[in-house]
Amino acid sequence: MIEVERLLLAVAREDPVNQRFVMLSDCCVPLYNFSYIYKYLMASPGSYVDR
Repeated sequence: MIEVERLLLAVAREDPVNQRFVMLSDCCVPLYNFSYIYKYLMASPGSYVDR
């Protein structure tokens, strides 16, 4: 994670409305639509970091 991403995440974590964070690179292309991914991530209790 680069410094800019860390700073962005630090500021975003200060807002209690934010529940999940998804960091993607410019090479990432979603295989499913936003609605599907949102529902999947919000229903998941854990983190996907380092999986």
